[in-house]
Amino acid sequence: MTGYGVISIPAIELTMPVVEGADSYSLRAADGWLPESAEMGNAGNCVIFGHRMYEYGRHFNRLDELKEGDSIILYDAKGNIFTYTVTGTETIEPDTLMDTLAGHNEGFGLTLVTCTPTKIATHRLLVYATLEAAKFGK
Repeated sequence: MTGYGVISIPAIELTMPVVEGADSYSLRAADGWLPESAEMGNAGNCVIFGHRMYEYGRHFNRLDELKEGDSIILYDAKGNIFTYTVTGTETIEPDTLMDTLAGHNEGFGLTLVTCTPTKIATHRLLVYATLEAAKFGK
């Protein structure tokens, strides 16, 4: 696992490390950035996967509580801070995931992905956000 950054979502009181890669091993301890997607803060669609754990508040467990206008803050390893604003959510069939993600590459976007519903995981919950601000470190 290679450290990639940190995700913070104040509305659901979540702060988690983000690692490079979204395999099952990495997602046990952190959220995972999909390397085939855009880097955080760059043009395109930055995609971060996270598990929904049975314990309240763990990983992306509360992701379904996010509403349009909520903030998602990404911190990269270089000290840069990227603030995204939630624009919507969508629940899809798992076999349409990659095509759905490919259709969201316009602008500076972020998509968070998790399984839904909790404990059953028959579908995928996607939370879409748009870059609102960037603060660059030294």
